Amino acid sequence: MATQHQPASWVFGHFEAAQAESVGITNYFNIAILGLLLPAYSYTGMDGPAHMSEEVEGASMHPPKAILHGWAVMFVGGLSLVISLLFSITSIDSVLSEDSASGGNPVAQIMYDAAVQRFG
Repeated sequence: MATQHQPASWVFGHFEAAQAESVGITNYFNIAILGLLLPAYSYTGMDGPAHMSEEVEGASMHPPKAILHGWAVMFVGGLSLVISLLFSITSIDSVLSEDSASGGNPVAQIMYDAAVQRFG
């Protein structure tokens, strides 16, 4: 939806070290792991198969396969969502600001900025 996109060099190579260090996070690996929490928590595909595992034939084999397949599909979906959001960032300052139009919600701010840029 955004009319202006970040280049791939920014999405995959840019790092906001000053923002992370201002809150006490100095290890880049920890920051990368924390960045994966959004797709990990919102797109885990194990809940449904775990609840239905008693009711299927071959309950010892099919539910674990379904959980692993769900994780694979949701990993791809979550990673696609995060990458598309990163490409859609128009202003990193507005995304990271708690005084933004979305009240500090970065995902909502990215979508808001894209909508304002497209529709005015």
